[in-house]
Amino acid sequence: MSKQVEYEMLREEILFSMQTVKNYRTLLYSIVIAVLAFAFDKGEAILFLLPFVAVIPLYLLAMHQIDSTMRLGAYIYVFIEPGTECQWETRLNKYDFLHRNQYSTKKSSIDPYWYLSFCCLLLSVLKLDFCNRDVEFYVTAVTQIIILISCIYLFIKKRPDYLTTKEKYIREWKEIQRMENREDE
Repeated sequence: MSKQVEYEMLREEILFSMQTVKNYRTLLYSIVIAVLAFAFDKGEAILFLLPFVAVIPLYLLAMHQIDSTMRLGAYIYVFIEPGTECQWETRLNKYDFLHRNQYSTKKSSIDPYWYLSFCCLLLSVLKLDFCNRDVEFYVTAVTQIIILISCIYLFIKKRPDYLTTKEKYIREWKEIQRMENREDE
């Protein structure tokens, strides 16, 4: 298979992956809005926590897609671009290296997840009946705390650091390339 054909196939896969991330975000907004409308209608604090059933899995799926896209970009950089006119990944890598400290690539893809999570938690806390501290109050409060801690951990642990991740994949693909070159000798 020629490098150009392989490049076109990988380019299509990257475009599909990025569209998938956009679709996850659209689904996220749709689910959260629908559940919040339901929660406002019922007025129960615990119902404002239901969006997390969608927020957390969609966040994990989106981060997986972004990671896959970075891996494909690193593959293109190592295996396809050398010796061809296609130099997007090579130039992007140089640009990222030159501007490493001028901008952060860590947060743009996770901002909606943070904002929606914060809003849902805040609404749930505001809907708590602090005057009536029954079992439901404590169950809801404990659930809020667990969700808060889980989200903070998850969003920090699974947050993509694009530059570091891309550099890691480039190193790994170059190692595979070296192994293949030794086998060919």
